[in-house]
Amino acid sequence: RNEAGRGGRGRALVVGLGGGGLPAYLSLRCRLAVQVAELDPVVLELAVKHFDLPVDDHLQVEIQDGLVTVAEAGPASLDILIIDAGSGDASQAMSCPPPPFLESSFLQAAHRALAPGGVVAVNCVTRSDAAFRAAAAALQNTFPQVYCLELSEDVNRVLFAVASPAAAAKTSAALAQRLEEPLKKVVLRGADDDTTEDVVALLENLHLMPGGYCGSTGAGDLAQLALD
Repeated sequence: RNEAGRGGRGRALVVGLGGGGLPAYLSLRCRLAVQVAELDPVVLELAVKHFDLPVDDHLQVEIQDGLVTVAEAGPASLDILIIDAGSGDASQAMSCPPPPFLESSFLQAAHRALAPGGVVAVNCVTRSDAAFRAAAAALQNTFPQVYCLELSEDVNRVLFAVASPAAAAKTSAALAQRLEEPLKKVVLRGADDDTTEDVVALLENLHLMPGGYCGSTGAGDLAQLALD
């Protein structure tokens, strides 16, 4: 558990700000020290002006490419890393995340930046099963086990991985328990009971992605799938 966050809070990095709802939730409800990497300064302006983004000592936004932010992060300096950046190109098979966030060099940098037991979550927005499988395979090249959370009536599917090896868990309850422990340590340790119950209940919809280390998934493969 990383204690380097401001005020002893666990440290989260969110790539992609949007309206700021997720970073605000992590800061206010989960009591994390949250850093956001956002490429577009207009997005930050809109989040503050129209969505009351609470930028303060515990939630800070940097106008920077998230690829650079993760590459520059210190070893084992993050407890949770969330990739929620979109490409802005609706013609791609997967509009979130952009292909560079699934390349081996980035995922290896992400793994180095996570403390033991740290969690990476990747929001995938796609209707293409092939593109989603390629995203999962890319994570499996770096992280021993990758879990999927499917959101009903939505094109979003979230991939989770933990920065530590673990034995396989086959049932949804076992998977929920597998991720519940690190999440309680690094994400929910300052959260109120209602927030903890909500997150733990959500985890029961997880399932383990098939396969282990899936071999090489190159940037060219991912780029091609983005165009399919």
